[in-house]
Amino acid sequence: MADGKLRVVRAPIDRLGFAGHVVRSGLLKAALHGTQVVVALQRHRTPVRNALMLFITAFGHEDFYTALLMILTWIVDSRFGFLFLIVLATSMYVSGSLKNLLLLPRPPSPPVEPLESSKDWAMPSLHAITGVVGPWYVFFYACLNYDLSQSELAALFGVMTVWSFSVMFSRLYLGVHSPIDIVIGGAVGCLVVASWLQVDASFEKYVASNPNAYFTILFGSILLVFLHPRPKDHYSVSFYDSVALLGLASGAVLGRLRTASNIHLSATLLDIPSRQNLFLLIGARILLGACTILLGRVVVKALLRRLIDWLMRLVGFEVISATEVLKTQVLNVHYSESFCLPGDVDDDEKAGSGKEKKGRRHVVDVDIPLKFCLYSVLGWLTLEGMPSLFYQLGV
Repeated sequence: MADGKLRVVRAPIDRLGFAGHVVRSGLLKAALHGTQVVVALQRHRTPVRNALMLFITAFGHEDFYTALLMILTWIVDSRFGFLFLIVLATSMYVSGSLKNLLLLPRPPSPPVEPLESSKDWAMPSLHAITGVVGPWYVFFYACLNYDLSQSELAALFGVMTVWSFSVMFSRLYLGVHSPIDIVIGGAVGCLVVASWLQVDASFEKYVASNPNAYFTILFGSILLVFLHPRPKDHYSVSFYDSVALLGLASGAVLGRLRTASNIHLSATLLDIPSRQNLFLLIGARILLGACTILLGRVVVKALLRRLIDWLMRLVGFEVISATEVLKTQVLNVHYSESFCLPGDVDDDEKAGSGKEKKGRRHVVDVDIPLKFCLYSVLGWLTLEGMPSLFYQLGV
């Protein structure tokens, strides 16, 4: 882009006209006002603090939650693991929808020097949402379902508090979010976890007892994929993350439906107090489960990719892969002087914006059905496939 050329970033909320512009511009101004806070934190960086913050922020990444879900589902409490997976998927869907609805930038760089690269928009912070939902759902679930002493509850509260607030603070320190991103993310997280605590038991009972629950959840998940806001002029990382999590939740529902009434498959290691060599068995389950899921992911992805490609081409569709495009897509998600909203400048690009599509073949993004189906299989493997294997092997 040439110097001085404005970059008009259009978001789905702009379709609301003046009201959408007021909301978006107000949030943008609030985000920019927080730049001085991020710059002030930046002045106190040291190599040791940088390494510490990068370590802490990892407790909000998908890899950490993947490991946590394995431990909860296979070691601690399969019901807890299932419900935690569903609320986590809900959190990520809400975050992705809001990010794509608003398309608001991360702190300007310079003056901010981010210590972590970003490929998606800022508001709200996903780490802030999951930094509230994850720790506090763990805490309240434990309070409501386990017989913990006062000292155990106090210790758990302390750990969850440190986990929650340190993850959110790390995002400011690393320069990838403004304070308003964190505040809104935290508020959304509070709404999600508070709402889920009202319905989690009823939802699990419905899934475990209703043979049609899987088809209901599957239809709802597919509908949510179509309802998810998407930018028109570039591919969104958060959209494909949402598709994957919806697929994961659908597969988990199928697994929970089939295992909830089977004491052998729903039991975890901690449900059996007479187990010998408990730590060895825990390690065996985690190692066997993780390796199986990783191998299954590679194999199933390759098979599904070929199958979906063949089906799409069979009916005459042109197939593209957003994942491949995202590898080369250059998208500056940090604020700069060239960033502006549609209502702030004369928009002459609308005329003729639809003319280029005439005469083009229908294009299908293979990654949407691929990610949904792939992660559905992984969700089923987590809730039913691996517990069945553990039972057969006596692990």
